[in-house]
Amino acid sequence: MDLARIPYKRIDTEYKGHVQDFMKEVDVKQYSSFIAVSGDGVLHELVHGILDRSDWRAARLVPVGTIGAGSSNAMNPNLGHPFVEYGVLSIIRETSRPMDVISVTFHKSNKVVYSHLNLSWAYIADLDIESDNFRWIGREKTTLSAINRLLRLRRYRAHIGIMPATHKADEWASAEDNDMHDATKVDPPDSAAFGPPRTLAAHAVSSVDMFPIQLTPSTDCVTYLTANNAPYISTTFKASNNVGLASGYVEVTYMGKKLSRVGLISAMLNERAPDDLGAIGATSIKARGLRLDPYGWNWTGKFPEVDEEAGHEPVKTSGGGVIAISGEPFEMEPVTLEVHDKVLTVFAAPWLVEDF
Repeated sequence: MDLARIPYKRIDTEYKGHVQDFMKEVDVKQYSSFIAVSGDGVLHELVHGILDRSDWRAARLVPVGTIGAGSSNAMNPNLGHPFVEYGVLSIIRETSRPMDVISVTFHKSNKVVYSHLNLSWAYIADLDIESDNFRWIGREKTTLSAINRLLRLRRYRAHIGIMPATHKADEWASAEDNDMHDATKVDPPDSAAFGPPRTLAAHAVSSVDMFPIQLTPSTDCVTYLTANNAPYISTTFKASNNVGLASGYVEVTYMGKKLSRVGLISAMLNERAPDDLGAIGATSIKARGLRLDPYGWNWTGKFPEVDEEAGHEPVKTSGGGVIAISGEPFEMEPVTLEVHDKVLTVFAAPWLVEDF
């Protein structure tokens, strides 16, 4: 930045959530962009902080960027930046493109989390959060955590609803677009939550049954669940083949009891999900929304309320099991995920070609 003679203000984070707090209060008119020099966590805070303010319609117009400097930098490959220097170059040249964001509404704690990357639960969330225990080995922390958790695989019970991308309602899209593009509009200070309208979440509070695709405890246990807003969920692991920065949907991938452990670990070691997800026991759906009502987990996948035979291991609701949003852990509770089209502008390489 100094060589390019671009003035900047450096802010060193002092605690978890520092960037989020800063973004809620900063005068966005004083800056031409906001850059996270970090891994995925600080960018997550940056995105949430921009949208969690009453003037989010104006704040979202300021471009964001990232210079990968953490132990996990998923946005580097998603933005076409195989090296840190490429990220700096995109910022200097101001090459950008629109980016979707996701909102995750927590229905018990009445909070909303905005993010850029993904929501995960079960296996991927477990290995992602637990990989911090192996941070000392660098980028291989994810592989080691993946093997460790696959050998001790938790099986989860949940009621899951999926809203396919083909069910996007025109009236929802037009209402959101019209509201989002009025940069002069400010939300009332006493609003329950700021940010893009969460129409799906508002309807989903009463019942998960409104979703066209249903996964219930009587159908199968859940061992793997992701809703990816971008193809790469770590520096090297491409978890989705059919999603991009502004695709207008997330790719929901899930597995039950029939997952292939050999196939799954092979995918992790090969650093990409196979084109034929069915080969490892997975199903993938392009979705506008997701409802997750988690009940808990055990080691066997047999739950007293579902299976008839006696002697089942009880369902656990603690001692493991979290919902991970862009690598940040949250307690298990019913949530609704919704996609918001092209809310932010992100610095990306001009040569980035998305092949979804």
